[in-house]
Amino acid sequence: MGPSLPPPEESFTPTIDTSQAPGSPYTANRAIIHDLTLPSVPNLDIPPSPPGSPPPGASRKFEQFLDLKKKGVHFNAKLESSTSLRNPGLMDKLMGFVGIDERSQYETTLPTDLWDPKVFPDSAFRGPLRKAQEKMEKEREAEKASGGRTAVEFVSSSTTTPAGGSASTGGISRGARRKRGWD
Repeated sequence: MGPSLPPPEESFTPTIDTSQAPGSPYTANRAIIHDLTLPSVPNLDIPPSPPGSPPPGASRKFEQFLDLKKKGVHFNAKLESSTSLRNPGLMDKLMGFVGIDERSQYETTLPTDLWDPKVFPDSAFRGPLRKAQEKMEKEREAEKASGGRTAVEFVSSSTTTPAGGSASTGGISRGARRKRGWD
């Protein structure tokens, strides 16, 4: 039933379970404090709601949520399987709905000397980053459409020049080329 006051004729001695090994040297002190601080008659009832709360609409939604839970419908699983939430522009729409702008989404309760998102340049936020990525993608597509990069002509390696002379090895002797494993 819970803790209760000892009968008045007995002196108070806290009961400590000695069947288990103590967890620390302070276990006995904790047991005494625990026995002294518990209410004599525990009140395990949930207190009533304040007057006028909760709003009836919120209560209906909560009851609907609990009914879905009983039927085995899980909210997070439903969100994960939703195709409409895979829309990349949804974040902007949701942030606008709740009144959060691009910079305030990174605000925190930390002091500004530890974290201050207001000092970040515009290029650090996802909007300008997305625009830069789109610009790079367009440049790549334009490059592919124009035939790609300009061709680089390579000269084939040969031991003789067309005139019958010997080809230059770039200033490296044949022995050095063999030593390096180039021949």
